Amino acid sequence: MATADPWAILVFLHELTHTTGVCNEAKANCGALSAERPFLQEYLGLSADQASAVYDGSYARAMSEPAAYRPTAC
Repeated sequence: MATADPWAILVFLHELTHTTGVCNEAKANCGALSAERPFLQEYLGLSADQASAVYDGSYARAMSEPAAYRPTAC
């Protein structure tokens, strides 16, 4: 069964979001999380259930970050 590390995916997509001009850390996490499931399915070939499981891990990690990084206003 294919899988992906939630922290690695969140960091990758977070930093990729910064390349679009988003400077705010929480907004970068919002962008990362909103792109995560489609990214996992399209580019890594995960099933919808697998992508959701990785997303759940990424979301939990994002919510445990310092306040400036928490995606609370997406």
